[in-house]
Amino acid sequence: MNAYTKKVRDTSLALYAALNLYDQKKAELVKKQAAGMIAPVDSMRQLEENAAIFNNAKSAHFVKLDQLINEYAAAYESWATPSGKDVTEDMALLTSGLKLSPEDYEKLEAKYKNNYTMLKAIKSNAQTNKVDYASSASIDRDQKTRAFLELVGVARKVYQGAETGFSLNNVIFEDESEFMKWYGELDRIIELG
Repeated sequence: MNAYTKKVRDTSLALYAALNLYDQKKAELVKKQAAGMIAPVDSMRQLEENAAIFNNAKSAHFVKLDQLINEYAAAYESWATPSGKDVTEDMALLTSGLKLSPEDYEKLEAKYKNNYTMLKAIKSNAQTNKVDYASSASIDRDQKTRAFLELVGVARKVYQGAETGFSLNNVIFEDESEFMKWYGELDRIIELG
């Protein structure tokens, strides 16, 4: 899981934790009130305080997601800057005139999936030589941004299902392997190296 996918997931898990705490405190107050251990007025006051804590957590969730959008955009700009220091000896393959197969391009992409400069050179060389291959890495700003915003959109909706007491997203977000089954493709596109 890449760092930005993890940050979105962790932000959502923090909201789930706040909701679980809210639910636990609410259940305790209902039991205490039913047992006559707390006056209804005190129970209501504590429920309101508890709701305020959850609402603050929900607000923090949305603020953090907005911050992550800006952080991701800045990280993309930093990553997507060609640099001579990132050119490797495999550049000789791309400039040698050697005819590379689609499989060769796929292997090179896999090898340099975190190196923007080499990915750009590989993609450019394949395009120039009119070689179609199954690309495994994206350098396209729009594609990466759309994927990140899609993941953030899912995270924004997380609380809606959580407030009803059950959410499939809750189950998915809490279990990392399940999360990656659903959002692994977005994670792959979002990766910045």
